[in-house]
Amino acid sequence: PLTGAITEQVILKERLAELMSEGKRRTDQIRLGTFLGPKQFKPGMSQGFRILMPIPLNQLQSNPRLTQNCGYPGGAC
Repeated sequence: PLTGAITEQVILKERLAELMSEGKRRTDQIRLGTFLGPKQFKPGMSQGFRILMPIPLNQLQSNPRLTQNCGYPGGAC
């Protein structure tokens, strides 16, 4: 049973336990603003462009109107 105040950190920790194998952690961290912060095995801050993933090369090659996301090789900022 949950005791005490329900905070964003409590919710994030509970979602980690419940949805561990479903790939929801990254989305939750981006939504709550904790994705770029330091982690246990990554002591420094991440660069802001890491919130967006790079567009796969085969997608870029098949559609000339697409441009790579800013910060990745070939990205237009």
